[in-house]
Amino acid sequence: MAARSMKLFLSPPATPRDTWRDRWRLVRDLLGGALVLAVWLSLWSWVAVGVVGPLSRANTALERDRAAEVL
Repeated sequence: MAARSMKLFLSPPATPRDTWRDRWRLVRDLLGGALVLAVWLSLWSWVAVGVVGPLSRANTALERDRAAEVL
């Protein structure tokens, strides 16, 4: 059995150049990730506007009712 010698290469071996398909796949993945992020952020902003907003207005309405009862 022949022993393989491990050689230390200071420069990486030449890699094949990216084809247009590889670049398009990278762009497609980046755009898909950006789309997912945009949908996720829009859903959370809908929750913030649609749920937290009315809850904060409900608290001020309760405080006004209490103030009216005191008078």
